[in-house]
Amino acid sequence: MSIQFFDELKQFLAGSQNPNNEYRKHAEAEIRRLRDQDPRTFIASLTKEIADESNPNEVRMMGALVFKNFVSNRGGVNNKSKFNVIFQDQRYEDYWINLEREFKDYIKDAVLASLACPNGAVRKQVANAIAAIASIEVPRNEWLEIIPNLCNNAANESIDIVNASVETLGFICEEIEPNQINDQLKSLIIQAMTRNIYADPALQNTTTLAIKAFYLALPYATQNFRVVHERDYIMGRLFDAFSSPEEDIRTVAMQTLVDIGRQEYDSIEYYFQKICEITATIARNDEEKVGAQAIEFWTSLAEEEISRLKKRQNFKGYINQCCKDLVCLLLDCVQRVNIDEEDEDDDELSVALSSGCCLAAIAQLNGDQILDMVIEFVSQNIGSQNWKQRYSSLLALGAITEGPEKLNYVNKIMPGLQALLDKFQDNHAQVRCAVAWVFSKICENHSDVIIMYTPSDKFIPILLMALKDKPKISNHVCRIFENLCQSLNQERDQRSNYLTGYFQAISNELIQNAYRTDFEGSSADLLLASFLALSIHLEKAGSDSYEVLFSMLIPVLQFIDDTLDFGKFGEKKSKELQDYLSGVLQVILAKVGSAVSDDLSSQIIQLLIKLFQAQKRVTENGLIAFSGLCNGLGERVNISEFGIYICYALKGQDDECVRLACGIISDLANALKFKVTTFLKEFVPLLFEILKDQNQDRNSKLQAIIALGDLAMNSGNSFMEEYLEETLKILESACKLSTQIISEDDDSDLYLYLDNLRSSLVECYVTIVQGLEEASINAKQIFVRYSPALFLFLQQIVQNEINPSKVIQLFFQHFLQEQLRNALGLIGDIASAVGRHVQNLLTQPFVEKLTLILKNDPDQYSKEVAEFTYQSIAQAVMQS
Repeated sequence: MSIQFFDELKQFLAGSQNPNNEYRKHAEAEIRRLRDQDPRTFIASLTKEIADESNPNEVRMMGALVFKNFVSNRGGVNNKSKFNVIFQDQRYEDYWINLEREFKDYIKDAVLASLACPNGAVRKQVANAIAAIASIEVPRNEWLEIIPNLCNNAANESIDIVNASVETLGFICEEIEPNQINDQLKSLIIQAMTRNIYADPALQNTTTLAIKAFYLALPYATQNFRVVHERDYIMGRLFDAFSSPEEDIRTVAMQTLVDIGRQEYDSIEYYFQKICEITATIARNDEEKVGAQAIEFWTSLAEEEISRLKKRQNFKGYINQCCKDLVCLLLDCVQRVNIDEEDEDDDELSVALSSGCCLAAIAQLNGDQILDMVIEFVSQNIGSQNWKQRYSSLLALGAITEGPEKLNYVNKIMPGLQALLDKFQDNHAQVRCAVAWVFSKICENHSDVIIMYTPSDKFIPILLMALKDKPKISNHVCRIFENLCQSLNQERDQRSNYLTGYFQAISNELIQNAYRTDFEGSSADLLLASFLALSIHLEKAGSDSYEVLFSMLIPVLQFIDDTLDFGKFGEKKSKELQDYLSGVLQVILAKVGSAVSDDLSSQIIQLLIKLFQAQKRVTENGLIAFSGLCNGLGERVNISEFGIYICYALKGQDDECVRLACGIISDLANALKFKVTTFLKEFVPLLFEILKDQNQDRNSKLQAIIALGDLAMNSGNSFMEEYLEETLKILESACKLSTQIISEDDDSDLYLYLDNLRSSLVECYVTIVQGLEEASINAKQIFVRYSPALFLFLQQIVQNEINPSKVIQLFFQHFLQEQLRNALGLIGDIASAVGRHVQNLLTQPFVEKLTLILKNDPDQYSKEVAEFTYQSIAQAVMQS
């Protein structure tokens, strides 16, 4: 076997780490040049530089990094590498697999020999390189000896070899799925790692590597946990790690225990008391990072039990067993406040915040059981002279807003509501931030109570003042407004709501808040938060606010026009503002667009076109705003200039713009009615292309189906004569696709898509049939020819072709009640439109069964649909 090397590679590996950007980029380009010149020689050269002990450690490490990136450049289901992708290239996908065996063996031996390097940083990179090879070969049943060899070396007399072997095994476990190797090898791996976890401080380096490797390998340990003595050994070694003086070891050990609680839930009962003692001690006394992980164990366990209850899985009630003691622990630990008074960003994992999160999870399980304990803690500390006590009490209170029974919660919290509101004027920013968060949670889960018992003039002025506070506080206040607005019931022709008296003030303050600059660089995004709150606030406006809402139109248009000059806000912020302001414009136009004059409508359209021209593309925000104009103006909307941009969007590569453009076509069809006929030749062929394109986004296709139906319903015989048959062919194909058998477990995304596809198809057929009423005899004959396929589709989703064991129940599983009515209503419409030509289809048993189900439904509208369909079919039968 002849092997050649690139001698110059060494200098480029060194140069790729040069602080000089120009020099570094040159070195990286040279490395890529050598790779492309001869990939085989490139691999051999990298291996040579990794193995050369005379090289600087930095060169050996970079060589190993480039090696693993190149080797892991592969396709297939096993490609889940987390490696840095520098120097990767799709041209070399699966290159390693196709190399000759002798050469690969040579490379593997050379890289393995480098594991003996005494430098830990070099060993780590070499271990990653070996894991890259193993992640390719082991799933292919190649190089299986690497695992037992490493496991044996994990018991070597040389501590360097032990460390290297354990670390490499951990990286291999991170890259390979447990089902890709047998139980015997998995057991060897777990044994190799756990026997190197020591309480002895002299071996803390080995223990650090072993506990990190075991954390990565935990999914491999399921078999071991089924064997009592092996499980006891594993847990004993893990408990030993908690006595280590090294914080990193204790942290990873606790992270491992967290995962054991989820993965090996049933095994927790054998060590429950010990775990209670260890986590309590660590949470109260250990370093912040370790203590937070101790709390996280209970949070994770509570979430696991919530999930098991929902899924009706095996449930042992661990949280119930220690609930009182656990809540006492959490109320102690929530007082471990380790933030500065004026610290804006306190989101880093801490014992106090972790305790709040854990209380929230426990509240989901035992809300009423813990409510009194938490309320008593809040009562004792909310008025404390120590701001940290006040802050802690608010953390605890906000954590339990979801879980307790509503009436019970309300009765406990209402007497102290005014005291809570007073905290918006607290002298300490962290307390004001905490109370704003508490009210955002209360309004998220109990806004009806706030609206019912707190007059708006006692609440809204406080919020408007708090909106001007520090960015993080303001961010929470935006969420309060958003949650309040979300809860407002919006009935037809409703004149006012809880916020009407402050409609203009809230609108103005939220806009000003969005333009603040003091939040930039912090974790609070006031631009996003303010516009989210503003949009839903405007959307829920009652008719008494329409005059104010309309008065906002011109200023909003001016704001948008200002963003066209990137020099004012910068390009990035200008585009963000365009997005948010266009959303606001859409809401305003949808609400009061009917009052917009034709001249102003033309100005709006010209402004949107300027947006497109400024960005040299059709944008989502412009399409969103135009959809509002369509809904507001109705039949007065003029698309003579804008229509071409809708077509650009339909033909573009931006999936969201395609979906929005399809939605606009639906809006136009419903607004323009028969006038939309003028634009059929532009729109319909593009919709056909979307539906026929195998690479088109699925959700875009759903929207295109609905758009075709809306065009068919509103454009009369013009659509029916020109496009009906092609439409029905496409729909027939989609029907066949939608009824394929797939479970949610197999592919949840496809499962949801097919569910939505069936719903969209029913909706489209409904609109097409409604359009048939005034269609020609020829059009009706075309529809009749395709009716058997339609009825087969309806029969398949109702009856046992999909699931023999459920029959009609499957229909309820996949379709909401409204969709069920749509399906039967569709059959009734068909009976009215062409019934005497499809009598044999209308009298099938599944139609009778579906009609009977809805006749017996307690919902009155369902009964009416069933009666309509029954009468329509009866009349069709009589006419034949």
